[in-house]
Amino acid sequence: MDSKVFLRDYPPSIAFTCLKLEGQDAKQVASAKKELDVILAGCVVEHNGQAVWREAWSKMKNISSILKPVEQAFNVIISRDTLRRQLRVYGAPKSCTEAAKRLAELTHADNEARFEIPLDSDGFRWTCQGGQNELFSALDPKPVTLDVVSNPKRIIIHGNQEDYEKALTLLHGAKKQLTKTTPTDKDCSACWTEAECPVRTQCGHVYCSGCFEALCSSKSATDSDMLIRCVGDEDTCRRVLPLGELREHLSSTTLEDILGAAFSSYIAKNAAEFRYCPTPDCGMVYRVAKEGVKVPPAHTCGKCLISLCTSCHVSHENQSCAEHKSQIPDPRVELLKKNLGIKDCPKCKTSMEKIDGCDHMTCQGCGAHICWKCLESFTSGRDCYEHLNRVHGGIMDVPRGL
Repeated sequence: MDSKVFLRDYPPSIAFTCLKLEGQDAKQVASAKKELDVILAGCVVEHNGQAVWREAWSKMKNISSILKPVEQAFNVIISRDTLRRQLRVYGAPKSCTEAAKRLAELTHADNEARFEIPLDSDGFRWTCQGGQNELFSALDPKPVTLDVVSNPKRIIIHGNQEDYEKALTLLHGAKKQLTKTTPTDKDCSACWTEAECPVRTQCGHVYCSGCFEALCSSKSATDSDMLIRCVGDEDTCRRVLPLGELREHLSSTTLEDILGAAFSSYIAKNAAEFRYCPTPDCGMVYRVAKEGVKVPPAHTCGKCLISLCTSCHVSHENQSCAEHKSQIPDPRVELLKKNLGIKDCPKCKTSMEKIDGCDHMTCQGCGAHICWKCLESFTSGRDCYEHLNRVHGGIMDVPRGL
């Protein structure tokens, strides 16, 4: 309240709450908004610089049994981001720090080992044709992942020796009864197992919801294009997935990340048309003024609230670009002026050269009366002469010996 910045909470008419910051000083509002952004962003739970995460949390259906007691103990909210493999805590800074510490302790207390089961061709085929889901069910809530990059491909289990032996028994028993099957329209186009929480695209291909998110999130701002293509029919479909389809099947967080990457990619490819706000960590973008515009429009950043010229990209309110640039000293020009004995008016920056006469100068730009010795300005010539006599011992330099 001392800074005259007010925060209002509007009752939501839908599933969102609207916050509005108001104030009389743009800088104070920007500062308050920056602090609010930090609070709303929450903090990632880390330990020794690494995000705190357990593979079991990706598939664990009763994750609330772990997170809820921590939320209640420290009065915070904890969200699980399975795509980024991280936990994020929201609340007061001190409470977030204590909750993050507690979550790190819980993670280190979970000392389950990692077991790997190499797969031959039959084992891999069984895993892809539904075996992975059978392992999920048998070992729930322990995480089971399929590593298709390594050679040989392998199943990875995070658990104890009993979990490992149970998986081996299931795999060996299934291989004996393995019969050749063909994919069905229920199989995921990415992982080739029966789709979990299936998503069907307009071209008729099915994905696990998690596989679909992973496919869409694999694009980054550095890619040559941001087109997300279907990999159905063993990656021969290649149909571009439209925005409406992405909006229908993706979580809001994933969709925002994809749109952000697409936006960054577009800005990078059109650097002549758009610029990022120069304020550190701002990240907002504005459109550059077209060449030849006599009076380029000013842009007020919606995040940090600074005002910028869209042509020369600096702040110079109530001045033209030419006027502003004329006030920026060029080191080479300054050196030349010094060598030639040229000085600038302290009020309007008009350049002046003294050829002869006394040290009282009158600026031709603004009419100010100026002391040539120290460049102090006065409103009248009499005041300037009094200054020269009192401070400098006379109104002009007299060569020695005269």
